[in-house]
Parts: sequence; C-alpha cells; structure tokens
Amino acid sequence: MNARSYLRAIDDLVLKALGPKWLVNRQPLGIAKDLEWFLRNVDGSGRTILDLGCGGGAVCFALAIAGHTVTGIDLERSARNLARRYSMTQGRMPGTIASIPWDLRRLDECGLPSEFDCVIASEVIEHIMDDEKFVRDLAKLIRPGGILLLATPYKLYHRLVADRLSDWEDGGHVRWGYTEEDLRGLLEPNGLRIEKVTYISGWVTQLLINLGRYAQQVFPFGELAVMVGAYPLRVFTFCDKMIPYAPLAIAVKARKEC
Repeated sequence: MNARSYLRAIDDLVLKALGPKWLVNRQPLGIAKDLEWFLRNVDGSGRTILDLGCGGGAVCFALAIAGHTVTGIDLERSARNLARRYSMTQGRMPGTIASIPWDLRRLDECGLPSEFDCVIASEVIEHIMDDEKFVRDLAKLIRPGGILLLATPYKLYHRLVADRLSDWEDGGHVRWGYTEEDLRGLLEPNGLRIEKVTYISGWVTQLLINLGRYAQQVFPFGELAVMVGAYPLRVFTFCDKMIPYAPLAIAVKARKEC
C-alpha cells in the first residue's frame, strides 16, 4: 500500500468517526475559499443543485449539510468515490446527494432535466477546451430565474508552484483563467445575466498554497503534513483584503433570464 492509499484509508476512518463535516473542513485552502463563497450565494433553502465537476465531493457535502438536494457529475472515478463517501454518511445530513458518472464535454447528452434551481461550476471551465459549448450546455439545465455560481482562476493571477498549461484535455488547465469581461462574453449570450462578481484568495492565501505545494514535493507524507501543519495558519487569510495583489480566482453569480 502506497502513501496515498494509507491517507485514503485514514480519511475514511475519520469520515466515519466525525461525519460529513470532515470532508468539508479538510479541503485545500483554495477550494475552501471557493466553497465559502458558494454557500453564501445559494438563494434560499432546500434547493435542487447540480455540481458540475464535483471531484471529491466537498461542495456536494457542504450543500447537503445545508439541506439542499444535490446532484454531482464527474468522470467515473470521482463519481464512484462520491457515491462511496455518501453511503458512509447517509442519514447524517438533512440534504441528499446523487452522483452521475459523465464527461462534462458531452453534458448535452446526459439527459438531465432543465429544472435545477442552481448549477455550480467550481474550477472546471478552465479544464475544457470548448468552453463556449460547456456554457451553452449548462445554461440549458438551469430553470428560468435560477442561478449559476461559477469560480475559475483569474487570468492575471501570479503563477503558483507547479502550475502549468496543457495542450490538450489531460486533466490540467488548458487556459490560465478568465477576466470579468471574458466571463460576460461567455455567459450573457446564453441568457445568463451576471449579478455579482467576487475576487477570491489574495496574497496570504496564495503564499500558504505555495508552501503546501512545496511540502508535498519534499515530504513523503506532504499532503498530511500540509493538512495538519498549515491548517491553523488559515486564520491569517483575513489579511488578503489588506494587501494589494492579483487574486487567484474570480467567482460570478449569474441569473438565467425568465
């Protein structure tokens, strides 16, 4: 069993002991900052929410804890992992989670109903070559008056340790990110009117992310070291707003026209 397998086994044991909040609270700092923003910007309670590119399920679990009905979509391995984790925590949250294994590049073929109150795309669009088709497809899944919450890297952010661009869709970023103007150009032609733009993760957050990435490269159990050692330092991220620095991410809330 390699180091990653040990960490996964430990993670499962802690999940069983502490419940679904563990999955939310242990997220890497960049994801945690996006997650806070999503939770603040979902309209109302008891919503039907579609999480595109759900990954490890942090967003799904946070929303289910808040009482929403969540569907997560990702490639087969991630969707299967989400289903496994949900089975371990079922009945311990007021909301529910369903998982669908699917390729987001073929979202139009998935057969989902066009009635979600909210669609979330967290750090996904920068991985997809045909971003225009992706936005066109997801817009069709939002009910009239529903919302899109999208977070993606800010195009002008300072590159982090190990950042790279991919020439093809191998799981890495195919573009550095987007500006507000870029996102308006993608969303508005598809009937999605931007109501709110927020910039997330400033200098302190990016410094901590870089330190974490260095640790993962240097130490055998770097991922665990970052989780345990760097977590208390997150309290200093309130300083992000005090230091002029290009943000790491841009997040938009857009409403579908009725």
